[in-house]
Amino acid sequence: MRKPATNLITVSGVQLLLIIGVGIAVSALARRRKLEPGMIIVVLAAAASFIPGVPRLELESELILAIVVPPLL
Repeated sequence: MRKPATNLITVSGVQLLLIIGVGIAVSALARRRKLEPGMIIVVLAAAASFIPGVPRLELESELILAIVVPPLL
């Protein structure tokens, strides 16, 4: 397994659940206001990436393969 760079932080299970929970809440709020949920999530994620002092997060490739890829198939 490859070791992450020094300025990156790997995401723990709790952090991942928190990120998913916030995504679901934002999606529900966007639908209630009749906005496009995907667009709102992308805009908020892009805005969050510019907050100073927030460490970069890195997801392990096995996690992406297990969670993200199967629904796409």
